[in-house]
Amino acid sequence: MAGLAQIMAGDYSQGRATFKAIKNPDAMTSYLHSICCYREGSVFSGTDLLKEALQKDPSLKPYADEDLEFTGE
Repeated sequence: MAGLAQIMAGDYSQGRATFKAIKNPDAMTSYLHSICCYREGSVFSGTDLLKEALQKDPSLKPYADEDLEFTGE
């Protein structure tokens, strides 16, 4: 997935663009998109996308509970 590679490379703005272009995002797409937003400082967008991801797939909650972007550490 190009978006994940862009996150790993630190290219968050390009990652956001990649995730935004996906027509039918699944839970993981929304989750990774939210990480890009948080890393760029767009907390409101990131929060909305994280909520969307967790609604689509509640099994992602344990990961979000431990993910540094979402814990504020």
